[in-house]
Amino acid sequence: MESSAFVLVGFFGLVIYSLAEPLMRRGRARSMQRGPFDRGSTTLVSSLAVLIIAGSIASHVAWTPGVSRLPTWVCVGFLLAFAFATMPRFWSMSVLGEFFTRTLGVSAEQVVVRSGPYRWIRHPGYLAQILAVSAFAALLSQSWWGPLIAWPALWAAYVYRIGAEEEMLASALGSAYREYQTRTWRLLPGLY
Repeated sequence: MESSAFVLVGFFGLVIYSLAEPLMRRGRARSMQRGPFDRGSTTLVSSLAVLIIAGSIASHVAWTPGVSRLPTWVCVGFLLAFAFATMPRFWSMSVLGEFFTRTLGVSAEQVVVRSGPYRWIRHPGYLAQILAVSAFAALLSQSWWGPLIAWPALWAAYVYRIGAEEEMLASALGSAYREYQTRTWRLLPGLY
């Protein structure tokens, strides 16, 4: 498969992903109203994802002949990584329902969810998003620079967001959430 075909497939995947996510959001999860705990994390994560995707496309467009592109087997791997990353993202959204919000906020009816992917890690949707955007960056840029820049940048942004979110949830949900924190990892079991 030619590199431009992977770019096209990656771009098509991005469009489908971008359209599917808002359709899956229910109730207050569609709101963009930010609570006091958000601390700009929504803007940070969203802006960073847009910059990574735009930079990856620009990198592909500005490609210099003679500079090697990713081999086909690597592109197939990133395509599969994207496909597999979308599954836990949408699974997380489905399990949390209206509590899977774009911005940080807590509703009066919110409870600690311990089912689905949340039985293993506290932020599976964020891990899936980091993987999906990093895979997009590789497919769209057709270079290792896309994921090498995306992964640490997104990781840092989500560590910031998780800190704000966990403070919010511990404050709102009290001992139930603090107990949940002792039994699960944030993003990567055994590491973080």
